[in-house]
Amino acid sequence: MKHLLKAAILVCVVTLLLSALSVSTAEAKVNPSYWQAFQNGFSPNAGATPFRSLNDVAAVSSSNIWAVGSLSNSNSTSQTLIEHWNGSKWSVVSSPDPGLVFNGLSGIAAVSASNIWAVGSFSTTSNTTQTLIEHWNGSKWSVVTSPNPAGSANNSLSDIAVISASDLWAVGSSTSQTLIEHWNGSKWSIITSPSPGSVQDGLNGVAAVTTNNIWTVGSFSNTNSSAQTLIEHWNGSKWSVVTSPSPGSGIVSLVDVAVVSANNIWAVGSSNGFSTTLIEHWNGTQWSVVTSPNPASISLLIGIAVVSSSDIWAVGQSLAQMGQTLIEHWNGSAWSVVTSPNQPGSTNNFLLGIAALSTNDIWAVGGFQSSNNAGHTLTEYWNGSKWSIVPSP
Repeated sequence: MKHLLKAAILVCVVTLLLSALSVSTAEAKVNPSYWQAFQNGFSPNAGATPFRSLNDVAAVSSSNIWAVGSLSNSNSTSQTLIEHWNGSKWSVVSSPDPGLVFNGLSGIAAVSASNIWAVGSFSTTSNTTQTLIEHWNGSKWSVVTSPNPAGSANNSLSDIAVISASDLWAVGSSTSQTLIEHWNGSKWSIITSPSPGSVQDGLNGVAAVTTNNIWTVGSFSNTNSSAQTLIEHWNGSKWSVVTSPSPGSGIVSLVDVAVVSANNIWAVGSSNGFSTTLIEHWNGTQWSVVTSPNPASISLLIGIAVVSSSDIWAVGQSLAQMGQTLIEHWNGSAWSVVTSPNQPGSTNNFLLGIAALSTNDIWAVGGFQSSNNAGHTLTEYWNGSKWSIVPSP
């Protein structure tokens, strides 16, 4: 779960809520201009107090964890942010910034310790964005050329999935259309994908079962004030839309997807204008909504990770007057809220990505805001019995 757009959701929702202290007012202010920014993954709080957050995390081993995000500066520019866990501490690892105005990473996936990929977007002007793909070769991060659809001014990649070193998929959006790209071992290329919405289409998360069985989730819209879930499937030769429920009203969106098996796939997001958690499940035949907790007046899920069929985790945020981390767990029969910490003295906490190595070794990443609205990274760890905050730069 995994995207710059994820940080945009949470920062915007919290800002709206804190300014109005009203769920109905907050939902009413989720307007088309915000929806456009949400879909294209613009930097949260850009141009204001410095703000850094982590959007996604990938695990190679218990002593080799990577997290990606962005750092927005007070001079209205932003940089990519990559951090690494070596088994004892988190540290920042240098990463390229090809854009003059904006750079950010939304998703990350690992092939091996010396073959890791991250995706996002960058901009050299204030009104255009281009796809950004970076690669770790074991010693440094570098930019890998990625295509942008001809004639499109706003392109971004939100997530990435690995099948093998020569078979990777990245998803996102291109202005008002879906965007899917594929790595064949030598280059990235655009693969045609459906865009069923007449106003807006975007893909947020992607997960792979096999080379001929890939799933991606997001949303599409036929009006400026509402959206529906969007799920697409790759059968080895083409992408097609698979029917999925869109419960509630307003903006309904899926943000991340995770695979247990070909007949056991989970997707998470939100409905009712980013105010209600949404979890959907594929049983091999159809997608259906699975009941999930809503511990506060606004609750939403952003990332999901699988340990086993009876051990699945989802992360996001719940808030009434203050934003709090939200972690939910599937035990094989029901979803429940698991207590998770929040940074002491903070005004807003959120989790955007999660990666699981084993039932006792799980990481979640996101951010928090201090009293002066500055943004800081947040990393949390599950040791099998409780979640705890681990300091990160």
